[in-house]
Amino acid sequence: MNSTLRRATVIGCGPIGTSLALVLTRAGITVSLADPNPGKVTGAALAGAGTPLVRGAPPADVVVATP
Repeated sequence: MNSTLRRATVIGCGPIGTSLALVLTRAGITVSLADPNPGKVTGAALAGAGTPLVRGAPPADVVVATP
């Protein structure tokens, strides 16, 4: 199987989710961020971990949920 990961959604922008999103972003993957706390999404986005998930965004190749 030959597949390419291009888009990921990370649900949970605490330390684990933000760290994972940063690694994915640095690997050239487009990352969308989601968290029940909008402030955490903003913080992760400001750290360069991705952009906030918006309605109508293209589907992700993978979705990761972190505690």
